[in-house]
Amino acid sequence: MQLTPLNSVGTSPNVRPSAPAPDALVDPYDPAVVRERLEAARRAEMSEDQPTDDLVGSRAPSYFRSYEQLKAAMYELQAKYPDLVTVRDIGDSAEKAAGKADRDLLAIELTAKGAGSASRPMAFHMAGIHAREIANPEMLMAYATKLLEGYGVDPEATATLNTRRVVLLPITNPDGHAVVEKGYTGEPGGALMQRKSTSAGDPRKGVDLNRNFDFHWGTAGSSSNENSDIYHGKSAASEVETQAIQDFIKAEKPQVFIDWHSYSKLNLFPWGDTKAPTKDHEAFQALARKFTTFNRYTPVQSIGLYPTSGTTIDYAYATVGAAALTVETGSSFHQSDVEFQKTMDENMPVLAYATKVADAPFQRVWGPDATGVTIDPVTRQLTAALSDASNGRDLLSGAEIVLDPNAAPGTGIALKAADGSFDSMDERVVGDTSAISGGAGTLVYVRGRDAEGNWGALTPQWLVAPAISR
Repeated sequence: MQLTPLNSVGTSPNVRPSAPAPDALVDPYDPAVVRERLEAARRAEMSEDQPTDDLVGSRAPSYFRSYEQLKAAMYELQAKYPDLVTVRDIGDSAEKAAGKADRDLLAIELTAKGAGSASRPMAFHMAGIHAREIANPEMLMAYATKLLEGYGVDPEATATLNTRRVVLLPITNPDGHAVVEKGYTGEPGGALMQRKSTSAGDPRKGVDLNRNFDFHWGTAGSSSNENSDIYHGKSAASEVETQAIQDFIKAEKPQVFIDWHSYSKLNLFPWGDTKAPTKDHEAFQALARKFTTFNRYTPVQSIGLYPTSGTTIDYAYATVGAAALTVETGSSFHQSDVEFQKTMDENMPVLAYATKVADAPFQRVWGPDATGVTIDPVTRQLTAALSDASNGRDLLSGAEIVLDPNAAPGTGIALKAADGSFDSMDERVVGDTSAISGGAGTLVYVRGRDAEGNWGALTPQWLVAPAISR
């Protein structure tokens, strides 16, 4: 694999994204762009919890919903798709624990229920741990809706729900979210720039939940001052919200963990309190860069932005070995409707890719991508494109079709290079599916291998398209 070393802030000037994106004219590796994004993120971190002039007296963006509205939307999805959705109450908010409110940490689990579904690889996406970062909870809900509406219609959505457990925690800080709600409605106790939890009702005395996790707690980039926006709490995992998430991570052991934040357009990976690399440092770099091919954000090791400790991603990686990253979306805490749509366009592919590689994220990221899989309904000839250009950057060495997505790599039906030999990092492959039996709605999967022996993620296609009844 051809991996270019990163410079001091974790960026590579020599590896360029290959996929088109909304910000196609912006080079996320350009030193000026890197500097601008890092400076924006540092300003955001140190910003006072006062609304900017453009927010004073403003209405909430149309996408923004209250905690109660989001809760209702989750249960509506469960009622509409009972075979695909389970709403999980993973814990209480601080105000509920104190008897002052009725707010839970509600996660929505998406998977096709049936034998073996509990053991499927899990991707856990969470958002809203900082209350003023209002776009990402709605993006997770939009992702859920997209998967559910696509099931049985779109091969990717269908394969995802047949082979993965997708757990989405849209509002990690329900009490803080309620403070922002009141800020928009003008109610007493509202604050549009609320970051922390409320610690049973007092927004000023709350805790930065993303400094409260029980890994390297209370070291770099946090504060013992309860009035600070980065107050780490009285002790490690002192907050009920933190305890709930830690318990969930330890019990469920997600293979992929993404904490969605705003803002500054960065893809971040551990560690946050030391420049020392993790044992999976190169794979983390590769994952962050892979995300960049979709969202055009700049990949950086967390400490290259600023020191942090007691964070979600460091905890998830250190505790269960999850491929844990943070994505900082957009250019503001309170994204406009226009910016929110752009954020979704940039990051829906990141959500899909991170979930797709959940079976072995540190391995799959090096293997080639299979795209453009088609099967001619008459000749049953399969064609697909393979590329390792934005992954390991190695020559390709093979490809296969599999019927069972759990089949071991190398056990499928071999595909051929269309030009007769595998001798490039980009290849067209072909194969005959006429001997494969299956009725309408049967999926087959394509994956490729590079010269280093790395197998990429599976890409599904209908062997025979399903009859669409809805």
